[in-house]
Amino acid sequence: MRQIDAIVVHCTAHPDARSWPIGAKSIRADHIIGRGWNDIGYHYVIRRDGEIECGRMESIQGAHCPPVNATSLGVAWVGLEHPTSEQRTALVKLVRELMHRYGVQIHRVFGHREADPSCGKSCPVIDMVQFRVEIGQ
Repeated sequence: MRQIDAIVVHCTAHPDARSWPIGAKSIRADHIIGRGWNDIGYHYVIRRDGEIECGRMESIQGAHCPPVNATSLGVAWVGLEHPTSEQRTALVKLVRELMHRYGVQIHRVFGHREADPSCGKSCPVIDMVQFRVEIGQ
């Protein structure tokens, strides 16, 4: 089994996500066809309505944040802006569950830009300090 010691939070940067019901299936197609990857890069995708969908199997290394792909799980909500309230609730629940399952410490829950400052992205577009406070409650 793969050693998991971190969780990386992402937003998918789909600006049209409010009007198009994007989920793991369409992101998988984009990652395979558009980027030439062998699967979706994230382990979980949270749709606009808060539904959590499985992406890449947890047992397989992700393709979401190169510096920590080998030992992390990637969780993304669909959108470019702040998550909907349904997405935020699902994100908190999922991250807490994954932390518990793998024994991930709160200081090892990163935003993409924190785990890979060279990525040049603002992903995710939430305050990760506040998010870590929220998941720690």
